[in-house]
Amino acid sequence: MIEVIRGVDPGAARVDGLLVSMGAELDPPTRAEAALLEGAGEGVRHRLSALGEMPVGGAVVTPGGDLPVEMMIHVVIRSREEPVSERAVAQAFRHGLEQAARWEVERLAVPLLGVGAGNLDAEVAAALLVRVFREHRRSESHPGTLVLLARTSYQEEAALRVIQGDPASPPLHLQGWLALPGKGGSLLPLESAPHGPWAVATAGGKDATLALHRARTAGLKVRWALNVLEGNSGLVRFHGTPEPVLRAQVEALGLEPVFGRTHPQDFDRVFSQLLREVQDLGACGVIFGNLHLTEIRDWYGERVAAAGLAHLEPLWDEAPMDVARSVVGDGFHARVISVNLESGDPGWLGCTLDGDLLARFQEAGIDPCGEQGEYHTLVVNGPGFRGPLPVRWGDAVEREGHRYLELAPAPDGSAPDG
Repeated sequence: MIEVIRGVDPGAARVDGLLVSMGAELDPPTRAEAALLEGAGEGVRHRLSALGEMPVGGAVVTPGGDLPVEMMIHVVIRSREEPVSERAVAQAFRHGLEQAARWEVERLAVPLLGVGAGNLDAEVAAALLVRVFREHRRSESHPGTLVLLARTSYQEEAALRVIQGDPASPPLHLQGWLALPGKGGSLLPLESAPHGPWAVATAGGKDATLALHRARTAGLKVRWALNVLEGNSGLVRFHGTPEPVLRAQVEALGLEPVFGRTHPQDFDRVFSQLLREVQDLGACGVIFGNLHLTEIRDWYGERVAAAGLAHLEPLWDEAPMDVARSVVGDGFHARVISVNLESGDPGWLGCTLDGDLLARFQEAGIDPCGEQGEYHTLVVNGPGFRGPLPVRWGDAVEREGHRYLELAPAPDGSAPDG
């Protein structure tokens, strides 16, 4: 449930938790939040000052002090180097909600984060908080109610329009890393990227599928899907996905497959040939699903630039747990089809990516998105799919230090098992 209350008095909201924002040096960004911190008392301020500087997106819990709440959750939305942005606010709010869930907060009050800092419009801020809260609630039961605190009548009206589903509510402006031919790369709103047509490099997993979804949500036209398969086996290396299954998936997403195979040529040469092929077909660039491994991004970037194409990374620099939660929250059905036996747990094989599995990843201490190759997934349904991908799920097999699920297209065209 989401409520809107005029004013910033947590007592009037009858909540047990209050989430407020601050800068990396623990400075409140607005007078209203400064007043709340002052009202919490010296004990709360002393706890915060003892923490020192915190990273953007960080969250810390303190008692409510003299305020009529059991606890306060303080989240960092800016620093000297990083101003307030939708991404920073979303990341900080997600981490704040995780703390609220851990402490089983039932009713959580939140001012419109980022608005008073002079960066976000009230309607954009409200839409962001509502979206992140609804994503969070798909995997967590706490907090049960979000109370948006509106300082002004404009903020109150904007928040009410958002939660009532007013189509006038503006879309969130997603960012990505974009490098145009002959120019360096930088983080920019996805809407600023060329309209297309684009190709997406995909092995059928969650990251590339979410990157495709983000690009399409921003209005970009994506037409082709690139992949280099192993020439001897016809499988996607480390994923174990056979070409017929991958081909069926990209076609279910409305894409045209542009595949190549290694042997006798190596991966580098085959990939460069595919880039030239999509350029000849009219592609303006290639989309990838990388998150934070610069050496991998740059390896592909060099070859994309050499082909005269743009390079887009819609997920770049996002926290891996935020990306994984977005996959689940946006409604994608992904299953683990490959596990690295050195860094992963064979018990993950065949599991659906959901809140429970993400918790298991956290307990294991791995990158939640498997960026170090701990596991790989196949997405079989979700936004953009024409229908569920028919897959026959076979037995587990081991090859080259990995355990895989053997996959094949379901011959009767039935929906995926499990």
